[in-house]
Amino acid sequence: PLVGFNYSLDPTVRFQLDNLISFGVIPGPNQPKDMDSFLYPLVIELEKLARGVTAYDAFHRRQFKLRAYLVLVFGDMPAISKLMRMKGVNGLSPCRSCHIHGIRDPTRPKVTTHYAPLKRPDGTSYNALNLPIRSHNEFMQKATRVATATTNTEAEKLAKDCGIKGVPVLASLSSLYFPDSFP
Repeated sequence: PLVGFNYSLDPTVRFQLDNLISFGVIPGPNQPKDMDSFLYPLVIELEKLARGVTAYDAFHRRQFKLRAYLVLVFGDMPAISKLMRMKGVNGLSPCRSCHIHGIRDPTRPKVTTHYAPLKRPDGTSYNALNLPIRSHNEFMQKATRVATATTNTEAEKLAKDCGIKGVPVLASLSSLYFPDSFP
């Protein structure tokens, strides 16, 4: 399901069922191959809302410009990976927030799954309080590089290195910052 929450409402009521905004449902049972095709109509509507639409204020008996912005996107790890057009949890660069590269289990050479430990088998380690964080500009530059690659082979190599498979359709919304808007 694709649902929205109105963050202008009081926190005590914003998550109640009556205040949910249902944007749609992506049919199952399998994951969509192209998540952006399901999101495109929603993005068009969100772009209109960001510019403002005419609404009526019954209390003051007048029209006004209603604006709304998508500021946060929540989901489980596979869903967020799809929404951000990332390789995902088994990719070489699986984290949406930082630059930790995954490694393979050295005791299982035939397994291609990557994992991202803070303490590495080679003795190096990452400080959990000081990770190499991705920025919005860097994320978008890498996504654009993958999207504008001249060959599929080049695009796949770039995507493997950075964990980003292309520019997400949600990137057209100026209210979202990759990866900050995807906690």
